[in-house]
Amino acid sequence: MLSLLDRYKSQEKIESGFRLLKDPSFFANPIYLHTPHRIESLLMLKTVCIMIYCAVQHEIRTQLQRSGSQIRGHCNKLTNKSTAKYIFKLFRNISVIQTRVNKAIKQQLTKLAEEVNLVLKILGEDCLAMYQV
Repeated sequence: MLSLLDRYKSQEKIESGFRLLKDPSFFANPIYLHTPHRIESLLMLKTVCIMIYCAVQHEIRTQLQRSGSQIRGHCNKLTNKSTAKYIFKLFRNISVIQTRVNKAIKQQLTKLAEEVNLVLKILGEDCLAMYQV
């Protein structure tokens, strides 16, 4: 009986994925597909996107809980259970400034908030290197 109750409660995780599919921010532009092969391909891509979204969210939440850290979440409140949607929004404010010095191009990031630095540290050395932190 406990197994049945656990399965019922785990439906929320699956339903949140479907909720994400319906979210307008998940769509770039309307897409019109006519062949079953292309429709299946798009669904496969969206499925992979949801899997990555959920994996990033899970990793960040797990590491925030382990470290006892918090970041601002929905309604600007501190939390250790922020959604990946909000975390991705943090990265929208990052700007790249390119300057040319003696034929060499130097890139510099601006607006790297403390919360972004924390998320990058959680995601590992590769992400820190990518953002030159």
